[in-house]
Formats: sequence, structure tokens, C-alpha cells
Amino acid sequence: MVKNIDAVYEELLRLKGEGVDRIFINSDTAELLSKLSNSKSSNEAKNSAESKSSKLLKSNTDSSTTKGKKELAGTDKEVITTLFPKPTSINLPKGDKNSQMNWLHEKIESCSTCNAQVGNNEKIVFGSGNVDADIFFCCDAPNEEEASAGIPFTGSSGDLMLKVVNAMGISKNSIYTTHIVKWRSKDHKTSVSRTPNSEEIGFCAPYLQAQIAIVMPKVIIALGKIAVAGLTNRLPANIVMKDLRGKWECVENIPTIFTYHPTYLLHNNTLRVKREMWEDMLAVMQKLSLPISEKQRDYFLSK
Repeated sequence: MVKNIDAVYEELLRLKGEGVDRIFINSDTAELLSKLSNSKSSNEAKNSAESKSSKLLKSNTDSSTTKGKKELAGTDKEVITTLFPKPTSINLPKGDKNSQMNWLHEKIESCSTCNAQVGNNEKIVFGSGNVDADIFFCCDAPNEEEASAGIPFTGSSGDLMLKVVNAMGISKNSIYTTHIVKWRSKDHKTSVSRTPNSEEIGFCAPYLQAQIAIVMPKVIIALGKIAVAGLTNRLPANIVMKDLRGKWECVENIPTIFTYHPTYLLHNNTLRVKREMWEDMLAVMQKLSLPISEKQRDYFLSK
């Protein structure tokens, strides 16, 4: 039960960071939370009974506990260092865009650190699309469907983004899509997807920078808080998407707009949220001098 609760907690934190303020839960999750509540009440009574004996042992265990914590901290640090060595800059070879992207793809596929994070029946999700694209979509990390296929924009969230692209009047073959982190970030105990951490984001940063350098798009679209964090070196905890969305900044000297993650729209399927994201896409179209019809201007406006 604890593992499942951890997974629910991680997902709630991710949704909160995306600006979600209410969700619907199914009966299984409701039952799980109810069990946790009952378990908490039982544990509180147990802890009260054990507190006196714990105090008697405290003076004899303080020094050894402190030492144990130091050793544990040292062990954790070594594990992180082993899994995520310091990211190094990437020097692209000479050649055309396709040969450079193929070289980079092979480099990531042969990366031992990246491969160590990939689960069974999963793949590294490098990115895909047109290397001459004007629009560069950047998301957080692959979901289960994307990790299984090895292709971005797969699954329900990917289907939604392709609908957005089509509504903009552009082809999916004219864009480039990738993620900040190139593998599915997950809880190693439960295998449930989780928000990428700072070590993962930092390690993958040179790969993302190289992809941007190859494509050299006219506009980057950052989908969600982790994409914003990875592109701008912000701390994810300090990002509130409902305050940042629609804002423009320069990343690698390229105009970059921040907008919602497609999963946020799936969980907040309201006219207001749809319109907010669509206004961001209209801003992109205007930046690129793409034609905008009256019908497109009026999408998701209340009648």
C-alpha cells in the first residue's frame, strides 16, 4: 500500500506543479486513501504507546544514528554520481543536419547512463521530426506509450498535441519534437512514472542543446514546467505554469514560449484552459507570420 500511495503522491505533486487545483479519482484510489487514513489512526495510537520506551533508548542511540545518517548520505551521493556523471558538452561533427542528428542519436543510444535508466520493454526516446523545422516542441519525459514505442507524441497526450498541430494548419512532418529527459522517469520500486529530477534534467541538457543547435528552429514551444526548467535552468519547484504560460523568453537565442503540458489539458478539459493554450499557439503562428483565419482566431471562445 505504501508503494501505491507514493505513486499517487508523486502524481499529485506533478499535477499541482502544472496548475491543477482539482481532480477526479476512481474508486480504487478512493479506497486506497481511505485505508491510509485508517492506518494513520492506528499508527498514531501505536506511536503514543511506544514513545516512552523510545525516549529511554534515545541517549544510547543518538551518536550511532548520527554516524549512520552520515554514512547513508555518503552512499546516496556515490550512487547519484555513478548513475549521473557530470554532463559534458557535445561537439557536433561537421556535416549536414541529417548526418549530425544521426550521429547524436547513435551517441545517446550508446550512452551507458541513459541505457541504465531504460526499463524492460522500453526504449530511449531520442526525438523525431523535420531537422529543418521552424517549430521545435519540447516536453518533459516520455510516458509509458512513448517509452514503449521509442517515439515522442505517442498515446493520448501525443494525440492531443497532434490535433493542436493540425488546428494550426501545419503538418506533423514539418515540426520537430523531443523531451528534456530521454527516458521514462519512474519510481524504481513501483515502476510508476514520476517527474524527472534535477540530476536527470542536468545530465540530458547537452543532448537537448545539441538537438536545438542542429535544427535551429525559429520558435521553441516548452510544454509544461519540466520543459521550462530544462530549457531555462529554473528550479521546477519555483515554476507555476498558470503564471508563466504565454510568456516568451530566448533560449539559445531562439524565441521560446511557455505553455501547458498536454496532460494538463487532459485533466482540465475546460473551455478556459483550451483557449489559454490555443492563444499560445496563435502567438506562435503570429511570430512565424503564418496565416490565421477568423475560424482559427475564434477557437474555444465562449459563444
